[in-house]
Amino acid sequence: MFLNCLVCQYLFAAINDAAVEGGWWKDNASFQRNPNMDVPTTEDIRSALNVSSMTTTAAPSGLFVNFAGTDDCLMVYMAEVIAAELHAGIKMAAQQATWWEKDFALIASDGEKLP
Repeated sequence: MFLNCLVCQYLFAAINDAAVEGGWWKDNASFQRNPNMDVPTTEDIRSALNVSSMTTTAAPSGLFVNFAGTDDCLMVYMAEVIAAELHAGIKMAAQQATWWEKDFALIASDGEKLP
């Protein structure tokens, strides 16, 4: 999947809301990557679902996310430890790419704050 910065912002907020509601941030869950998984590359963008919208629903131990692209949808369930890892990854990517301010307001390419 290819998630633009706006979709990432909403997914970041949805994960946080589910975590607060479910009390995930209090848990000491550990995450370990599967060593058999390939690391995505820029070449993978061509075959990735280009996500243009999404909906989410929190579950007691995770989050359901329905991602939609132009012609396809993909629903996934993320256990809380996976959702928390994704939350951290989005935060790191956003900081590195300067997608948003400290208050999570998106920054336009010309440096202006977006509504």
